[in-house]
Amino acid sequence: MDWIGAAFSLLATELLRRKNRYGWVALGACSLCFAYVQWPYGLWGIQILNGICVIQSIYGFIHWRNPNV
Repeated sequence: MDWIGAAFSLLATELLRRKNRYGWVALGACSLCFAYVQWPYGLWGIQILNGICVIQSIYGFIHWRNPNV
């Protein structure tokens, strides 16, 4: 699952570089993959960080073209 997360991370970087709003979806998927991998180890700081990244990804996707929303 960590390889899938890494792939989503690379995809997100490329999509956002090309100004494609679906990069935010890939970034959220990346964070979810890493949260899933780290869950059994009880790394709560990283879990919270991944949760914040998912929230930021949702916000970025919604506000990508319309900053007034």
